[in-house]
Amino acid sequence: MTVYPLTLIVAEPRLQWDSLIRPRDEALQHADSLIELFLEERAPEADWVMPAELRRMARQAPGMLADPEQMGTALLRADGLTKIPDPLRSQMRRRGRACGADDGRGGSAQRNGGVAHRGPRRG
Repeated sequence: MTVYPLTLIVAEPRLQWDSLIRPRDEALQHADSLIELFLEERAPEADWVMPAELRRMARQAPGMLADPEQMGTALLRADGLTKIPDPLRSQMRRRGRACGADDGRGGSAQRNGGVAHRGPRRG
């Protein structure tokens, strides 16, 4: 399962957590690491591909795989989204194939609005 990095982190102003989510890049990486720990603990049988691995893959295949931070996954938060638009859709399909995901038709299997790709299971 491909887990894309978070691109947005906000706090309710009444909570006064602004200092906890600054600087932005550190807060996003920390949140990604917490999600990674949670997923690997709760579903160890899944073959997770975490944001750090996605970044490494993009550095090794420039021009072929988009930087996961620049893929525009934020548009997946849009209300009423029924189809993932290009170029994000094609970027996610390429990423899924690179991670070994397959929907039986040669493409990546997408779930929950394309946020995760189904991949091989361990064991």
